[in-house]
Amino acid sequence: DIDAGLSLRPLPIRLRSFTGRWNEHLDVNELNWVTMSEVNNEYFEIERSFQGSPFDKIAKISGQGNSNKEVSYAIEDKFIDINGTYYYRLRQVDFDGSENYSPIVEIKVDRSSFNDIKIYPNPSVGQVQISVKVNIGEKVEAKLYDNTGRLVLNSIIDAVSDGSELNSVI
Repeated sequence: DIDAGLSLRPLPIRLRSFTGRWNEHLDVNELNWVTMSEVNNEYFEIERSFQGSPFDKIAKISGQGNSNKEVSYAIEDKFIDINGTYYYRLRQVDFDGSENYSPIVEIKVDRSSFNDIKIYPNPSVGQVQISVKVNIGEKVEAKLYDNTGRLVLNSIIDAVSDGSELNSVI
């Protein structure tokens, strides 16, 4: 017997698949993964990145510990308020603290643009109320021009929507 310093350790999990999709009807990102086997698997952390930002932990799911059968996992990410590309990865952690990462899953969320703009009363001799509601994260700019196309008021509304109604009185 010769000890060459080589220590073979079984892989903590055999990941069969890791998939995700945007469920438009429920407005959630659905993530699913299947393991073929697990060895000393304590838990999974699901990490998310939006538009290439650093990954953040959004959930923790207990593993099976040791298993030689197929195990399915699923989670819904409901915090996807802004249109864009969401990236997900699994961080698998063993009982001894060692970790491994899955390949990255990309999900594009692209809701139809929602615009609700009200200007009232119309006609008006005095004040006019402007009310604008659009998707979260959309830039809103309102300016007032006269009937010749000359700019009368700049930056009546100049904001990024947080989903609530933006109001201004002229």
